[in-house]
Amino acid sequence: MMPHLAWDQFPAQAVTVALFLEGGIRGCDIGSLCLDRDPDTNKQQRASNEWCRLCMPRRVMTQSQIEFVAETIMYVRDHAEEYPGFRIIKEAPILRHFTVELEPLPGSNRQFMG
Repeated sequence: MMPHLAWDQFPAQAVTVALFLEGGIRGCDIGSLCLDRDPDTNKQQRASNEWCRLCMPRRVMTQSQIEFVAETIMYVRDHAEEYPGFRIIKEAPILRHFTVELEPLPGSNRQFMG
């Protein structure tokens, strides 16, 4: 969904952030950000896939709410080039995805709240 972003710019996180900012839709990134650094080289490990996980309580959501989620996903897809990737500015040595601090990369047309 974010083909302009390299894997180490955390495209799954970019999708997750975009969905939240555009529609208040909460999700979670399941990708390279979830992996700790290689213990021997300290390099970022690459996940085999970059996913954005969404959980929708289908029995309590109305049809119009589900349609809103779908419309927001399509909006983000159609404007994907406007969203920046991210870089890590602070991380724990293990289980970093729980407390990592990120900042958007420069050069985007889209402004994120800081």
